[in-house]
Amino acid sequence: MPDGFDPTKLQATGFWLCGDGQGEVLNVQVGRCSQLVKIDFTGWKYVELLEADSTEVSRYVWPPMEYSVYTHYREIGDARVCRLWYNNIPAGTTVRCLIGPPAALPYGEYELKNPTVTVNGRSVVLPVALESGSYVELRGGKCVKYDAKGVPAAQFAPEGAVPLLKKGENLIRVGAESSAPTSARAEATVIGEGDRLQ
Repeated sequence: MPDGFDPTKLQATGFWLCGDGQGEVLNVQVGRCSQLVKIDFTGWKYVELLEADSTEVSRYVWPPMEYSVYTHYREIGDARVCRLWYNNIPAGTTVRCLIGPPAALPYGEYELKNPTVTVNGRSVVLPVALESGSYVELRGGKCVKYDAKGVPAAQFAPEGAVPLLKKGENLIRVGAESSAPTSARAEATVIGEGDRLQ
């Protein structure tokens, strides 16, 4: 692990990467958290890894590893362990990738207030302040806020009717008021429930 990296805290990782532009995928696995970089560029590029790549990592086959659904997709776990995996290597070719020394980057502590979910032009507001690492679940017209450790912290009702999904493509937008001096980051996961849309 790089100097200054605190394994008890969730931290980002930054490093320089020299790619060959052949489309291979580098998996930087810190603890149990997989973070992917597609090598679709040539030359040196600075890379910052923050969240787990919960969707993309499932598109590839990886060597056997300690696994559970929740920890694999969300938690870093024992951050003193770092693995580098390579995947999606073009058949019959040789690939080459250079990795510079990694540096630990602390997260900024900010808030997102009143996140809004808009589905096909219809919006619902979640009247809550989300600190860095916390998240909220909206299900069945009820909201539960969880802290950064996944412990329930508050329950409340959304403002407005929960939008319904329609058959075919759905346009979904997520917005919020941010206290960050620069652009803030958030991840949204949409899971449909109810009768299957034919």
